[in-house]
This record gives sequence, structure tokens and C-alpha cells, in this order.
Amino acid sequence: MDDVTISRDWRRQAGVTRIGDAVYEAYTRALGSLLEAIAVEELQRDQTAPA
Repeated sequence: MDDVTISRDWRRQAGVTRIGDAVYEAYTRALGSLLEAIAVEELQRDQTAPA
């Protein structure tokens, strides 16, 4: 994972009461992307490894 960007206008989009939900959603999406990248890397490594 390189970085997580939070929109400058998060208050307008999420409202102050939803910031916790927005942070949790951003975290889970970033974690999912990281796990997917690791899985793809592992699959590529397995395919290029000599049998």
C-alpha cells in the first residue's frame, strides 16, 4: 500500500457524525487492496517457479 488519501471536503460528504464509518471504510478498502496485491504477487511467483 502506498498511501490513503482522505478527501479535503470529507465533512460535506460524510458529515461529522459519519467520520468514524468513513475512516473504517477507507481502512478496510485499503487492507483489501493490499491483500489482493499480495495474492496476485504470490500467484505470479507460483506460475514462474520451475516445477
